[in-house]
Amino acid sequence: MKKMLKTTIPENFSFKGLAGLSNEVIEKLEKHRPPTLFNASLISGITPAALDIIHLNLNIKQKEV
Repeated sequence: MKKMLKTTIPENFSFKGLAGLSNEVIEKLEKHRPPTLFNASLISGITPAALDIIHLNLNIKQKEV
């Protein structure tokens, strides 16, 4: 979990359209644009499940490049 929370989120990463994230979570993430998953975890309403979804999608995007 500690390693996962150190994962950086690219500035141009779009949270919109990620399956499994509520509109409220997407709205908060787009507003705050956290630089890491740890920073995202500090945002009120961001659940561990949401962090896991973001982490999985970041890994998928990284493998596509």
